[in-house]
Amino acid sequence: MATIVWIEDDTPIIDRTVWRIEEAGHTVIRIASMSEALQRTPEVLNSDLILLDLITPEGPDNSETEFPGVGFLRALRKMEVNVPPVVVLTWVSHDDEVMAQCVKLGVADIIQKPVSPSQLKERVDVVLGAQRSAI
Repeated sequence: MATIVWIEDDTPIIDRTVWRIEEAGHTVIRIASMSEALQRTPEVLNSDLILLDLITPEGPDNSETEFPGVGFLRALRKMEVNVPPVVVLTWVSHDDEVMAQCVKLGVADIIQKPVSPSQLKERVDVVLGAQRSAI
């Protein structure tokens, strides 16, 4: 099964939904801040999928955006390494400019919060399935 890194500072969101992904046999590694994610970059890059909250605190300095998750994505892309598929979870889907930035940075999917455990698992399965069929 897959290893999924979930970068999210809101622990109750993970607690309410992660069980469904783990029940499917996936391993979920929780990371609570962007600075922790940067410190654990090798682990993040070796995962099969990244679930990313755009407004998790302590992101890389980036004057172009107020959303730390976008800065984190830019930092990963600048490394010129293979980055696992990224699924963004956000409350800010109404912000077309931020969503366009995510698309330009190669995000595989954008999910509007709140999300049910079943819906999240289905979307994760779709992205993981697409990744496997591309190999």
